[in-house]
Amino acid sequence: MIGELSKLVSIDSVTWTEWEKRAHRYIYETVSSICGVEISSGVTLSYSHNEEEGLLEGYKWYIIVDIFAWSDKETVALTGHYDVVPVSDNWSTPPFELHERDEKLYGRWSCDMKAGLAIMIGVLKESIDRKPTKNIKLIFTSAEETWQPNGLTLAISDWHLE
Repeated sequence: MIGELSKLVSIDSVTWTEWEKRAHRYIYETVSSICGVEISSGVTLSYSHNEEEGLLEGYKWYIIVDIFAWSDKETVALTGHYDVVPVSDNWSTPPFELHERDEKLYGRWSCDMKAGLAIMIGVLKESIDRKPTKNIKLIFTSAEETWQPNGLTLAISDWHLE
């Protein structure tokens, strides 16, 4: 999971920039490669992105992965955003490289929210190999660092999530 976190930290995914678009593509490609052929056996992948829509015109993207145990089971949802605010000047190490110091990991937005995204990807990897006891919904979103509506709001609206 630390390797995944390192990859995510390396992406300067500032809201409404080309990098946020790259973060979306990275997560989509990572999730797609994990799902592979298993998509037809209990995992579905839904996503929203519009290549025609301008990045600075309020785009909102999301990726939803559903991992089904049984239709009558509860659903546990994990959600996380991949956009960040711009870097400040007070970093003593390169902000887009993961560093270990005093048994702690440091990197730009490693806590908010890229470690959470790495955990979500880890949950997906583990769930592909075994049948979970609950349904799992993973929701990766954009534009959280801005005003509403954002990628999560769009996903909730599009998919009538509660």
